[in-house]
Amino acid sequence: MDDLFGNLERLDFLKIDTEGNELNVLHGSKNIIQKHLPHICFEVSLTFWSYFEKSVESLFGFLEDLDYELFVLNAGRLQKYIWLNERIMNMFAVHESKIDELRNRGVINN
Repeated sequence: MDDLFGNLERLDFLKIDTEGNELNVLHGSKNIIQKHLPHICFEVSLTFWSYFEKSVESLFGFLEDLDYELFVLNAGRLQKYIWLNERIMNMFAVHESKIDELRNRGVINN
């Protein structure tokens, strides 16, 4: 992703659905993520992750190291992620610098 899209002037949203390869995509997108701080949506399937050497926690840790906080969608609003309560979940990562703005717009539950 960095090689293909490194010259983008703007990136607001990144959707990743790669059947368990999300961490690889994020590693390959690190520069554009750090440059643009997009909102990131990705699917976590515990079934797919069980086949990989890396854990779901490594994916979450990678995002947290980039100062992203994790959320899930609940009743049309983002809610702070606490634990995986389903085998397949859509997750949302929001950079800490953008959380107050989304909270003020009513996108994130208080």
